[in-house]
Amino acid sequence: MKWRPRKPIPWDELAPPGMNGRKRWWGSVAALAVAVFWALSLFGDACSYEIKGYEHRIELYGAYGASFPINLFDDMLWPSLWGFWFALIIPPVQAVQNYQSHYRGSRSIYLMRRLPDRWEFHRRCLILPLLELAAVLFLLAALTVGFYFLYRGCAPGGSLPLYWDQGPVYRFFYDLFT
Repeated sequence: MKWRPRKPIPWDELAPPGMNGRKRWWGSVAALAVAVFWALSLFGDACSYEIKGYEHRIELYGAYGASFPINLFDDMLWPSLWGFWFALIIPPVQAVQNYQSHYRGSRSIYLMRRLPDRWEFHRRCLILPLLELAAVLFLLAALTVGFYFLYRGCAPGGSLPLYWDQGPVYRFFYDLFT
């Protein structure tokens, strides 16, 4: 098979006329990188804090300290995902901005509606926000599963709360992977 160079992504065709599609996409990627860093640092700090607290209780109370479980998975998960909840707000706002941009300046809505491809208008307004939304949801799901395995793997033996005391997210993943 002959090697062919890959075609570059036509970023400007994925954004409304006059907007830089590449700049918008990389801005969204930067926002997602900040959300991932935020989530990893907060969940890692919460895990290390709980493990150190558990070890401290063992030192103070001996075997009796082992009966004090570490925090629930759901209580540690939700604060670490705040960046993703903010990132879920951005794509719908961008879609509305894309549609409204055709009503301002020289970017006429009437011209876009007269194009031979009748989906061109909607494609230019919705593709980038939908790609961003898909990336946010994928990263949210992947990090949640990763955090579940981190929580289960890093907890000292016997320190996890009982199944029915855990939250619904933990119980869902426990039933899914066990």
